[in-house]
Amino acid sequence: MRRSGWSGRPAAATRMRRGERAPAPVSQLCRALGAARSGFYDWQRSPVSDRQIADWLLTEQIRAIFEGRDEIYGSPRVHAELLLDHGVRVSNKRVARLMRQHGGGETAAPLVWVPETKFRHPHA
Repeated sequence: MRRSGWSGRPAAATRMRRGERAPAPVSQLCRALGAARSGFYDWQRSPVSDRQIADWLLTEQIRAIFEGRDEIYGSPRVHAELLLDHGVRVSNKRVARLMRQHGGGETAAPLVWVPETKFRHPHA
């Protein structure tokens, strides 16, 4: 049985929704994803949801905060600034998800603690 749902919305399908040229014929893409062609065309004609619009607007605010702080803020700080300075009530997990999906906050490596000692172990 074939699936008609396009909830995962792979990158190729999202580009096709915006009217860009597909990397392969629709029938091949649908076969590779195990989805029905009719399901793709239904999804392509469907309106953008309110949640997608809200995520897009929130992503723009997140991007402005992130870039305005020299791209060093992580999701907790961005979340705090959204709430305190902009009055936007949204969960920290949603901010983290949007930053992860759009490449924000992945530039810094995690800090590693290295003990400073002058003692040299005889077996090291």
